[in-house]
Parts: sequence; C-alpha cells; structure tokens
Amino acid sequence: MTKNALKNILLTGIVAALCGCSAEKKSESAVEIPGYDVSVLSFDTTGHFFADTNNPQFKFSYKLSVPNEGISSCADSIRMAIIAEATGVRTNDIEAAKKAKLTELAVLSEEEVVAYREMFGSDEIPCDLECEAGKVFENEDVYNTEFSSYSYMGGAHPYSFVNYQIWDKVMAKKLSYGDIFVDESESTLTGMILDSLCKMMKVSAHDHLVDAGILDVKDVSPNNSMRIYTDSLSFNYRPYEIAAYAVGPIEVRFSFSDLKPLIKEESPIYKLAE
Repeated sequence: MTKNALKNILLTGIVAALCGCSAEKKSESAVEIPGYDVSVLSFDTTGHFFADTNNPQFKFSYKLSVPNEGISSCADSIRMAIIAEATGVRTNDIEAAKKAKLTELAVLSEEEVVAYREMFGSDEIPCDLECEAGKVFENEDVYNTEFSSYSYMGGAHPYSFVNYQIWDKVMAKKLSYGDIFVDESESTLTGMILDSLCKMMKVSAHDHLVDAGILDVKDVSPNNSMRIYTDSLSFNYRPYEIAAYAVGPIEVRFSFSDLKPLIKEESPIYKLAE
C-alpha cells in the first residue's frame, strides 16, 4: 500500500480502536467574555494503535469555546453545531460525542497498522487531529464562530482549514450568503473577489490567476465561510477549495462601505454597514 493510498484511507478516520493505553484529560470551565456566557469543552487523547506500545502513536484533541446551555435557542444551536462539527454528533452529551468520535476513528486494520509501523517508530505520532472553536465577533444581533481543524495522517503534508459561521441571534438561525446579500449580487461580488485576488497574487487579469495557483477562475464565487470584523467582512477559502494546496488558505476582505449596496436591508449585517 502506498503512502498516498494509506493517507486517503485515514482522511476519513484516524484511529483508536485502541484506547487501552490512552491518557485522557477532560475539563469544562467558565470563561468570562462579553455576550453569551460560554464554557470551554476540551478533550485530549493519545495512545498507541491497538494499545500496543510497539505500534506508532495517535493523537486526537479538541478545545471548543461554546455558549452555555439554556441561554437562548440560538446559543443552544451554536453550542451543538460546534460540538457536531468537531465530533460528528449533535448533542449536549459531550461524553457520548467523544465515544462516537473515537468509534468513528477506529477503522484501522492490522495490515494498515503494519504499514504505519514500517514508516514510523513507536514514539512518533503519524496521526494527529486537532480541532478548536470559538467566537470572533458578537453584538446584540449576530454571533460569528470560528472552527479550525488540523490533521496529519502521515502523508506528504498536513491539512488544515478554518470555517466561519454567522448566526442571527434574534431569529436563532445560521445565516448563509443568500440571507445576507441581495439576489442579484453574486456576479458583482464574484468580480470583486477576482479583482482582489489579482491584487493579492500580483497578476494583471482574471485569466492569469490560474498561473498563480487558482484552480479554475470559473469556480471562484462568494461562499458561506464569512468572518465579521468591526469595519469589514471577509470570505474564506480552504486549501483546494479554489486554489492549489501550496497557495494555502485564502481570505478576501471587503469594507462594509463597499458591500453596503449588495447587502439586504433586513439582514442584521446591514446595521454594521450603516
């Protein structure tokens, strides 16, 4: 089995059939920040494949800053959405979420472990998955979350990404691009994004972006991974989403004054542009 083939298998599940020799640390403690009261949910597990100290090690951890239960329906939705993004289970039962995640990751065969053993020593960690989440912006109307994930599965390079979500606190719903921007805005905003990419990548025309690492100019468009700043909003793209891995993550940021004509007046984001 090649390294790439093994990597592809493990991207859908790292490891942990295996926690007989693992060590766990768990905590949930209050954090003082403005707006919704939050707690930090943390989970850190390390061990050897199939609890065999001759096998390479794995590591799985997350640290999530989530709104406490019972504040509001929106806070509860944010809390469970973050837990689900980290563990795959939408629940307030964090212990059940941990078990479900470890069960999902316990997919290695003995043959695959042997392949890892040939590439890594027992003191090395070829499988590493780390998740973090928290708030990047909040006011009386919206709550903007950040979720980051890092994974290394023994392949040519690690993979990491950041995803942002905007929540309408009054309506208790996650906002998509269509909830924020007017219907006819996509082509205009796509042009603005392409223009910004040309400046960032120092090319003179949209068609030349492919030479700078953009996979296909036709696939570039505004997405739902939006981050709010006090004076601006950005669209954020994962590696491989619109560009080659070597380009890395891409953030394209616009001032609210430039975006205001494209934002729906009934959207809570419109207030930020006034």
